[in-house]
Amino acid sequence: MPTLARIRVATYNVHKCRGIDRRIRPDRIARVIRQLDADAIAIQEILNVDSDEPELGQARYLAENLAGYSWCCGENRILRFGPYGNMTLSRHPIRFWHNTT
Repeated sequence: MPTLARIRVATYNVHKCRGIDRRIRPDRIARVIRQLDADAIAIQEILNVDSDEPELGQARYLAENLAGYSWCCGENRILRFGPYGNMTLSRHPIRFWHNTT
């Protein structure tokens, strides 16, 4: 009998990495994602600003701090800081993606 492959998928609305304490903390989001131990994660409401500040370059911060994931970001709109939208993290290679606004 063949072994069934299992994949764990999660979705997470990070609200621009702002917690209920109103603080923007991408490091907390990364910690939660690690605990999820998911193979693919769909993230909503994330900033993808070209910045070295984790509070603005949230997508890149998560990608750099979550080893083993491929990632892509889809811009939904521009906020006053820059690109804002959705992110996908995958333990499997992301070979193609297309963003439709």
